[in-house]
Amino acid sequence: MSTPTRYRKPVSTANHDDTIPRAPASTAEAKKELKAAVNDQAVKTSKGVSILDILRVLGGLALLSAGLSYLSTSGTSMTWGYNGKWTRMREWKGLIVRSSLRASHKFEKDRDPRNFKC
Repeated sequence: MSTPTRYRKPVSTANHDDTIPRAPASTAEAKKELKAAVNDQAVKTSKGVSILDILRVLGGLALLSAGLSYLSTSGTSMTWGYNGKWTRMREWKGLIVRSSLRASHKFEKDRDPRNFKC
């Protein structure tokens, strides 16, 4: 069995004024200066609504719209059932293949010795 005296702190004979750290009197002034500096910095860096903020909002709305469309159409469409040319994968694939073929044909044409002019 333990007694409460076992866990008590030993009694100190020192004066409490010496053991408790006190903040200097200039702390209030330092806080005011710091607060003023923070406010000045906030005014300098705050320029209202930036283009990045507008792009974030528009991107978020587009993502939200696509997600809601996907959920409401049971996963068949992310564009509310619209099937435009830009939404078909076949069109994108054809565009990429055509551009890569054009680039490779142009490259081969440039390397053809019959087209070489001095």
